[in-house]
Amino acid sequence: MSNENLNDEFPARAAEAISLAGGPTEASKKTGVTLATLARWKNGEADPSRSNLIRLAAAANVNLQWLATGSGAKQVGSEERQASAPTPGPVSDEDAVLIALCVRSLEEWLQEKNLILRPIYKGEAVSLLFKYLKIKESYGKEDINAFLGAIASRAA
Repeated sequence: MSNENLNDEFPARAAEAISLAGGPTEASKKTGVTLATLARWKNGEADPSRSNLIRLAAAANVNLQWLATGSGAKQVGSEERQASAPTPGPVSDEDAVLIALCVRSLEEWLQEKNLILRPIYKGEAVSLLFKYLKIKESYGKEDINAFLGAIASRAA
């Protein structure tokens, strides 16, 4: 199979991935790729670099193999989810309040530190903070800021 055959349908997959990432503007923010470049991919005028292909797949939550070649499952982990993962239940009111606290705390901490995180990393930070606070019996702003600082120092 030639490379031309692999890329014949790429513009359609790129367009779908861009849509799944939240549309061109959101995909641009999530990937760091300009709107003009995204349009060139959708129109078949250019192909992404390997690193940009990976970024787009992550932003759209699609399998890299599907995005690059059209083969395999489209959604990340769809095979495993269909086979084994139960559908998550509703979030309790207590957890919803804690999640809101985590989001608000992260945003305040980022603003205090004059830092910017991509949405995917914000989600990961909120998830880690949520898990941390769920196991702690009591916590204050200092605990939250210390935990966020620890996450940031490990990521640097």
